[in-house]
Amino acid sequence: MSDSGPVTTQRDEQDEVLFAALSEVLARYEGFHRLGALAGEGGERALRGWLFGGFLELALGWEWRKIVLGESLDVLALDWRDHAVIYIETKTPDNSLKLQHRAEMIGRAPRWGSLRHLFLTNGKTWERFDLDG
Repeated sequence: MSDSGPVTTQRDEQDEVLFAALSEVLARYEGFHRLGALAGEGGERALRGWLFGGFLELALGWEWRKIVLGESLDVLALDWRDHAVIYIETKTPDNSLKLQHRAEMIGRAPRWGSLRHLFLTNGKTWERFDLDG
């Protein structure tokens, strides 16, 4: 039988680090002026880069050698064999996540048989989909 006691302080501290890192990424996005780019351009790519450097690498410890940033597959996290195990589809924080986004992401997943987890995010909201091994 498991103990259903309170969450440990260590877990709370880890969560605070993760939330703080995501908050910094979102604050950076909000302060980004897109340097004259057309409306709707530049925000998602910028967010993707900041998610990598400010969250995946810094807060979660994914080293740069194991992250691939792309276009149709926004972020791939690789395992020790260089096989993609996590796919993150990014949208800008200005846009809510939609059924269409989920369908597109899930439709791309079969490209890699090694994928185990899919995430759809706009930085504010994260949705996780686990794939059967």
